[in-house]
Amino acid sequence: MTSSSGPTWFYPGDLPRSVAATMDTEDATVDHLIDVLQSHEFDAPRERIRKVILTTQDQLEDRVEEEEFDPLDDPRSLPPRYVSVDDVAYLGRRSCARLLGIILSSYDGTYHAPSQEDDLALDLLWSRQHRTVGLRIETRREDTPVDEASVQDFVEGDTSPSTGRAPSALGVITNTTFTDDAQTLASNNDITLFDNAWLTERLQEIQLSWEIAGPVIEATADEEDNVEELVEDQDLLPSTYSEVDPFSDETRPHEIAIGETEKQTNPQPGSQAIPEDESTTDPGQRGVLYANPDDDGDYDAFDRFAESLGGDKQS
Repeated sequence: MTSSSGPTWFYPGDLPRSVAATMDTEDATVDHLIDVLQSHEFDAPRERIRKVILTTQDQLEDRVEEEEFDPLDDPRSLPPRYVSVDDVAYLGRRSCARLLGIILSSYDGTYHAPSQEDDLALDLLWSRQHRTVGLRIETRREDTPVDEASVQDFVEGDTSPSTGRAPSALGVITNTTFTDDAQTLASNNDITLFDNAWLTERLQEIQLSWEIAGPVIEATADEEDNVEELVEDQDLLPSTYSEVDPFSDETRPHEIAIGETEKQTNPQPGSQAIPEDESTTDPGQRGVLYANPDDDGDYDAFDRFAESLGGDKQS
């Protein structure tokens, strides 16, 4: 039987609303609601109605807890995304040269990207003290190595800018690898090759965010001479890196921090070091104690010394 009569907390035909109303007032109990429901709506045993009411109460309480969950006032900020070697494949030579200029200038050096009007075979000049390195950038898909023809174009091209200092060393940087013929031609012409392994290390050391890289790439030709101002206030490189030569085989700062430096004996293939000018070499540089006993010289000396001490014991 259904009727519209009943207490104010009773809503005929709407059990969830009636249960919610009884939960909000102390004047109604479950037993009161059972009495009303038996009188106006349900022809069922009291215990059956009680179970239905209690189940509805649980569902309403769960819904309230979900609605009372406070969302964050502001969306959580995403971590910055840094330029990676995979990104380089989608950049042109000039855009990549701009980014590499910023990265390389962090190693206590300066850079200059020649304009297209200069018609040079190189894309970037990096200078430190008395040395200038002329660099050609070759961006490729991951599965496309730089071939001999690209290196030959660099060999035959003009690498001396009309103003400023001519490079004392030349190199080619790519996000992929070099063919054997390209490596042979580069070696015969004193051109150093820097492959994806070298580029990956530099990008990991600097961690140039796209928040900075984006405006640099989008700068117009008129703004090209001023792109360095976009990052002049950015602390891109830890101070331990500032004196590291990015084109040498010297160890990275995690070893410098210990107080020692050493030369790598096995550089990455295709990433030979460009030698420093003798005038900039540190004469006070020291080596380290090698972990490999084959490199430690006479490592049986201690055993012979111990045996000599044993021979001097008094009987």
